[in-house]
Amino acid sequence: MFCSQCGKELKEDTLVCPECGADTGKGQAEKEEVCSGKNDKENRGKHFKLYVLIGSAVIAVILIMALAFFYFRGKKPETEDAKVTDTQEVSGKEIKEDDINEEEYIFPYSDKEYLTDADMESLTEEQLGFARNEIFARHGRIFTEEKYKEYFEEKSWYKGTVEPEVFDSNYEKELNKIEKANVEVIKNYEEKLKAFALAEQYYASVLKEYQDAEAGGYSGDASQYPHVNSLLFGNGCSEPLYFTLSDLCGDGIPELFIGYFLDGDSSNYILMELYGYKAGSAKQLSVSAGFGVTPLGEQNFIGERVRYYICDNGLIRENGSGGADINNVTYYELRENSVEMTIKEGAGQDGGHYFEQNYGGLGVLEATKAFYEEMQNKYPLKSDMQWYKLQELEGYGLQIGLKLENDTGTEENFDAEACYENILQQYRAQKGMLMTGGDDDFTETYPNVNMNVFGGIGEIPSGLSYALTDIDGNGVEELFIADVAEGNPASYTTYDIYTCIQGTPQRLFDVGDMGIQSFYFVCTNNVIMKIQKENGSAWYGTLFYQLAGESAGTKFVDGVWVYPGSSLGPMYSRSEECMADDGEEVDKAYYDTLVNTYPVKEDIEWVKL
Repeated sequence: MFCSQCGKELKEDTLVCPECGADTGKGQAEKEEVCSGKNDKENRGKHFKLYVLIGSAVIAVILIMALAFFYFRGKKPETEDAKVTDTQEVSGKEIKEDDINEEEYIFPYSDKEYLTDADMESLTEEQLGFARNEIFARHGRIFTEEKYKEYFEEKSWYKGTVEPEVFDSNYEKELNKIEKANVEVIKNYEEKLKAFALAEQYYASVLKEYQDAEAGGYSGDASQYPHVNSLLFGNGCSEPLYFTLSDLCGDGIPELFIGYFLDGDSSNYILMELYGYKAGSAKQLSVSAGFGVTPLGEQNFIGERVRYYICDNGLIRENGSGGADINNVTYYELRENSVEMTIKEGAGQDGGHYFEQNYGGLGVLEATKAFYEEMQNKYPLKSDMQWYKLQELEGYGLQIGLKLENDTGTEENFDAEACYENILQQYRAQKGMLMTGGDDDFTETYPNVNMNVFGGIGEIPSGLSYALTDIDGNGVEELFIADVAEGNPASYTTYDIYTCIQGTPQRLFDVGDMGIQSFYFVCTNNVIMKIQKENGSAWYGTLFYQLAGESAGTKFVDGVWVYPGSSLGPMYSRSEECMADDGEEVDKAYYDTLVNTYPVKEDIEWVKL
């Protein structure tokens, strides 16, 4: 190495030139080298600390995520019912979803799939019961009713572990929300089937007329629809009609109510029709006030100035209006086994005057405004009414108003004796027997036999016979049971009349006084004549009836009551009921013409029982 100032040769480690004293730069280089090494150590230390912090943060995040994952994995959502997994605990036995035999279920997945009415359409009433209880069976409910016990014990998946009382008191906690919803869907459909069957049994003719009138837009001749409220033809109705059934007097036969909804709200309904069932036919409910009985449709315009509502306690509320200042609210009570209603209580307003209606409607008492206002909503309206759209009856397949068909689909092959076989056997069983035992014993053993057939001698008459004749020409023969005079088939006393609906015999007339004070005859022109003697008076009626469509029941055609003992000569009144307030006074000529219009049929073929 050489000095940069004087050029003298120097040793490698010389810091200062001995010749000229110049700094060789060696010391600064070492100083910088030393400083540089120190900085590297410091930097490496800083980097190490940073790496430690970053690593710790990463590890902490991983730990937090792991803890959260295991926490939420084991926690059930609070806002939902238990989720259905790919395995189920069924009656204490784990069954994998792949192991389910769908053929052993009516609805294999009713615990995880919502059901609709469309799923029910192909099922019978019995199958619906199995489907509903199938949901409970999955949870191990024990069944004591024999048909359900046998049905579910045959299923490989079923094991009854929970007593019925225990399960039924706590079942809502056992079912998930899908199962709960499906139980209600099935129950509602079961109720619907029962309602439709009752509607067919008692009110087929009324419902059929309303269906036809509604389908035609109420544009036809109102007289062709005698059961339909004539206001519908005058004012029309753009809303669909609904019907509901409710047994108001607890006699086992429901009353029929037809109406429509305002703004689609079923609790805000307008009733257009109120019907009951009496003496084998549907009849409009009537009001019994004083000494008269008047059907509602003849007393006022149902659904216009007078509206009716059904109360929780079985009463019917009437709200009537005769103008801005003339109003009334009246509560009616339906008599048991009757279509007649009596006034329970009520109140009215005429301007600034208020009055109270008492039982029977024979008079009124002065009342206060407070009493009138209290009466407005004294009895709560029924809130759990089940309404059904009228036109749904067509889709249900009741065949309302259609002729009875056998398996071949034709009426000509209808087997009347097969339909009435049980009735004929019950009457045959009375041959040669004396009437013994109480009335209850007899009717329980022979429910289809009219007890009046035994007459005053206590035994069945020797001329008891039956005839099959098609009264209304629909291909279905009616059954007549009568005591026929020997050698004179046109002279007979009728004791029973049946028709056949959907393969089931249905009695056409009440047999209370049949053969004693009321006498029935087959006439031409598709009618039945009834001669009725009035209790305790000389009045007698000659009344004519047609079959109500092709359903169980009849409808009044025409009739005249005769009172022969008047000082002014015989009196004639045209009405169905004796001494009716609305009876029309007629003369003998009208009576004779009526009787001649419907002559008694004389060529009936009777067969001895």
